[in-house]
Amino acid sequence: MGVRKPMALHTGHHTKEELATMEKENEAATSSRTFLTARPPKELIDKRARDIWKEQCEILKDMDIIGDLDAFALVGFANSKSLYEKASKELSTQPLCVEGKANPLINIQIKYANEMRAFASKAGISVDTRLKYGALHVQENPDDGIDERFGGI
Repeated sequence: MGVRKPMALHTGHHTKEELATMEKENEAATSSRTFLTARPPKELIDKRARDIWKEQCEILKDMDIIGDLDAFALVGFANSKSLYEKASKELSTQPLCVEGKANPLINIQIKYANEMRAFASKAGISVDTRLKYGALHVQENPDDGIDERFGGI
């Protein structure tokens, strides 16, 4: 079974019963968003991870795509990004090859980049997730500025 789409992104024809069921599913899947204004959790590994947490919470306040149940994904993203930045900084002071082989820090950097990408998707801050959110927002608010450009003809 693939990833479920929000109701507004379904393009096929649905019966009234199917639409009502999808609406109930969307309502049931919604959770509170108190973590966005709370203190950063203790699971964050360092000051940089806490700063990343705060930055992302500020951005996510305006987007209804993440709730309290998703906080773990944001913790994982912040920790992974912090470790990625540390590995990148340390790698910048070292050669890319050590004794004819790739510097082991490259593998660490790749590992945290992959983790960061996976957690970003889960936390709703990946490009794909933001595009889906944007599509929902446009469908709910179809004002495209045509009236302003052409004077409401």
